[in-house]
Amino acid sequence: MKKEEWTWGPYFHWSEFDDPKSMEPDSGLNMDPKFMDKLFSLRENIGTPIAVHGAARGGYASGGHAGGSAHYLGLAADIHIPGIEINQQSNIIRDIGFDGVGFYEHWKPMPGFHVDMANRRARWIRTSDGLYVSLS
Repeated sequence: MKKEEWTWGPYFHWSEFDDPKSMEPDSGLNMDPKFMDKLFSLRENIGTPIAVHGAARGGYASGGHAGGSAHYLGLAADIHIPGIEINQQSNIIRDIGFDGVGFYEHWKPMPGFHVDMANRRARWIRTSDGLYVSLS
């Protein structure tokens, strides 16, 4: 999409979703509009800022994730929601209706969630020792 088509301010700027290793400038503009609408809805419902996970391919990505990752299609984001209990975050994320939701307890500066619209229902936790535990 073009910069002037980005409609998710004031909550999000496309640069938050850029892949720092991409050769494509403004790669965050590759985020899928339907996914961004859902993330915007999450922000509206949660009532507090949402931070995209670091500069480590937390939004759009051209590599660095598992094969077939929704990040490659602009259909995923890795997020932190400061100031709200994890259980409350999880409940609101579930209610918004993301297809995939993963909880990462080891992320710094705080635990966070992967949310996606990958057309498959999946729920998981990645533990601090690197194990993936399916909740689906």
